[in-house]
Amino acid sequence: MLADALRDRYVIGRELGRGGMATVYAAQDVRHNRQVAVKVLHQNLATTLGAERFEREIQLAARLQHPHILPVHDSGRVPASAGDAGFLYYVMPFVEGPSLRERLAREGELPVAEAVRLLVEIVEALAYAHAHGVVHRDIKPDNILLSGRHALVADLGVAKALSAAGAAGAGDEGALTSTGLALGTPRYMAPEQMAADPHLDHRVDIYAVGVMAYEMLTGTRPFPGTTPQAVFVAQSTMTPTPLEQLRPGIPPLLSQIVARCLAARPADRWQNADELLAQLERVRVTGEDAATPGGVTPVTPVASVAPAPPAGMPPSGMRTVATASRNRAAAWGIAAGLATLAGVAVVLASRHPERPLKLGGRTPLTVDPGIEADPAVSPDGKLVAYAAGDLIDSHIFVRQMDGGRPIEVAPGVPSPQREPYWSPDGKRLVFRSSRGLELVPALGGTARVLVPREAATVLLAGPWSPDGRTIAFVRSDSLLTMPVAGGTATAVTTGGELHSPAWSPDGRWIALVRGNRQSVDPDTPAFFGNLGQSALWLVPARPGSGRPVRLTGEGSMNSSPAWLPGSRALLYLSNAAGGEDVYRIGVEPGGAAGHAERITTGLSAQAFTLDAAGHRAVYAVLEDQSNIWSMPIPAGAAVGTADAAPVTRGSQIIETLDFSPDGHWLLFDSDRSGVTQVYRMPVEGGEPEQLTSDSGASFWARYSPDGRLISFHRYTENGRRLFIMGADGGTPTRLDTGPGDAFAAEWSRDGRGLFYLRDYGTPTAALALLPRSATGAWGQPTNLLRLDVLSPTPSPDGRWLAFGSVNGFMIATPRGDSARVVLPGGYRSRAEKATIATWSDDGRTMYYLARDSLDRATVWGIDPLKGGPRLLVRFGPPGHDWHRYGFRSWRGRFYFTVGEQEGDLWSTTVEAER
Repeated sequence: MLADALRDRYVIGRELGRGGMATVYAAQDVRHNRQVAVKVLHQNLATTLGAERFEREIQLAARLQHPHILPVHDSGRVPASAGDAGFLYYVMPFVEGPSLRERLAREGELPVAEAVRLLVEIVEALAYAHAHGVVHRDIKPDNILLSGRHALVADLGVAKALSAAGAAGAGDEGALTSTGLALGTPRYMAPEQMAADPHLDHRVDIYAVGVMAYEMLTGTRPFPGTTPQAVFVAQSTMTPTPLEQLRPGIPPLLSQIVARCLAARPADRWQNADELLAQLERVRVTGEDAATPGGVTPVTPVASVAPAPPAGMPPSGMRTVATASRNRAAAWGIAAGLATLAGVAVVLASRHPERPLKLGGRTPLTVDPGIEADPAVSPDGKLVAYAAGDLIDSHIFVRQMDGGRPIEVAPGVPSPQREPYWSPDGKRLVFRSSRGLELVPALGGTARVLVPREAATVLLAGPWSPDGRTIAFVRSDSLLTMPVAGGTATAVTTGGELHSPAWSPDGRWIALVRGNRQSVDPDTPAFFGNLGQSALWLVPARPGSGRPVRLTGEGSMNSSPAWLPGSRALLYLSNAAGGEDVYRIGVEPGGAAGHAERITTGLSAQAFTLDAAGHRAVYAVLEDQSNIWSMPIPAGAAVGTADAAPVTRGSQIIETLDFSPDGHWLLFDSDRSGVTQVYRMPVEGGEPEQLTSDSGASFWARYSPDGRLISFHRYTENGRRLFIMGADGGTPTRLDTGPGDAFAAEWSRDGRGLFYLRDYGTPTAALALLPRSATGAWGQPTNLLRLDVLSPTPSPDGRWLAFGSVNGFMIATPRGDSARVVLPGGYRSRAEKATIATWSDDGRTMYYLARDSLDRATVWGIDPLKGGPRLLVRFGPPGHDWHRYGFRSWRGRFYFTVGEQEGDLWSTTVEAER
């Protein structure tokens, strides 16, 4: 109908794109013999919008003439016919170049100079439009087209036309929303726009420019959230990580300019586009990176002290547990979330920073073989408790900071014993054993179980409240508190992969870590010290008294929070600058995060603890390295790995490996350059060649079946994301897997998709598939199994996927059906547990790497359909153990990563610099 109705004016060609509002077609303008783009609003809008008013308003938009505005050539409507509502359309020039969205999807982030140049052009266009009374209201990368080196703003005036038409036809914007049309895109909408404020003005465009600039410069958005409500809550409760922390090369002035665009209150933003343009010109023309411009107030992280959001509206996966029932909370959740904006109380971070800190002299506390881990300094700073021995058989010891023999505090309690926490009076310890959370006198005695351990459920110890009456701990995905004397546990907050809580000295807050929990979980000793992303959060200790606040970014590892006296600052570990060092971050009375300050360089600490006075400290150093080894697949009785031969050498950590289909290249990830990147080397040996180079670590590289592409996941500020690149390297392309973590991807055998893990370790964990068409186009991801699983491995014939899970080792079809347990015993059980699988070259045998009841690594072979596992390899001797994830069979040989770990404790002091 459309093509027929317009054939006298436009010859409709191929579809260029489709969105929630309209479909865009390439077309030939018959009258002017030129290529154009025809944007056709969806049919269901025609019955709601006032068509005549829409046409009048779109004509006003067509009068906008600016070099960086994509003009409207024409508009109209196709009349309705029997059973048809008709169409509304408008016509724009056809632009050969990509949209800014396509550019960001391909490159992730732009060079700073180019980003600033494009922002200047975009803001120039907005300044012109605002001067003519036109507000865009839907600024986003999709509406910025790139023609040559220049930006063109599309759809300027269209939102006003739709709004006016909707108001004429229905009385308010609610009618538009009911049709599925939102006047704006939630991730780029200002808080007042999200709250449907009827008095919106041009400052919503200023806000959207800030969001888009943040994305152009860092590849991430400033506020997380998968729903409009979640984005709104994040806007109201969180402050974006400053740009220069995510990308050190960004000038501080530019970071301050973007931060002011993102102010929650319109009055705190740039008040017009001309003001913003003047500041961007300073960055573009002078490259100024130090002075603060007039009118710019340095932006300091802030946080809301409004009441906690109800369940169902978590900021970035965490939520405070309210005392009301979940059903009741859900009923008023959206209304309460939207109402918080008016009541937000902002607390500015202190303008008087504390004196810089430094660490004093450092002394080794332990020099024994094996691993000493989980240090905890007594409140008076005289004693340290820690776990020592093999991680599968560790015990808790206490020793004096100034020397003396260590005392084993609970020799009769079954191991592994981990995670000691001191009572405030220094007389007792809480720690985690195989039985559960134990209470024991600090210098030894009879232990009793406070919280029993449940099979296959995460249980991690936590700190005492300052009054000594309550302990905090993590169970499953929740942080809970419970009276030491016994009683009912109270949920404080929930969220994926919580661990390492720290109670503030004033009792108001609990700091904790979200992410990379396997690196500290006693039930996953094989992954101790795992390299992974994590963020520090702050939650109110009393449920219902506030909402969680994120203190650090999620693009690096942040761990081991330790409070300084006064509850105004935390020390913690982070590898944001490369190595694991100590940082300090301020915390204001309302929970706002201050500036993060790095106070050590090259410490390489794995855990950090502090006494009550904030003076005596102990940190753990983990020396960890692994390389690839190889051996023939045994044909007879089980053998050890003593005769295996090294394939790679050096002081590095390699976690995963793969082979090119032509058999020429060995592909692996390594931290040999300081940050884990993807490398390849000839299978027969040679110098490794680095294929990726980015500030974010890259892991789990895999060749596509045709050998042309490499997939991998990379750490970004929004979590782990999937990327692909050419087999010889080049610029990686980020794949769209939607919200949540996406990692550990494996190609389907026909190359028509990637199986990957989504949101591992969270309630929304799933085995997912990102499909790929025969032409190479990527589709929308789908969940195959709602289950927390480990790496999926397709069989050579593509019929089966094998993977470890909390239910045991399983196989399923590539569609996710016919799933069955091949080997019982989840990877959290103390019984034999399979983790990583690989297939024989002929696909008849599945080899899997498992941990026996003593947590020793073994390799087995099995026919997955008939059963009958057979032991093939026992890892050993000691110090020659399998390391984390690397395991492949290839051309009659096993290839695996072998690692060695040594952990020691060091004591030091924390001092203020003079």
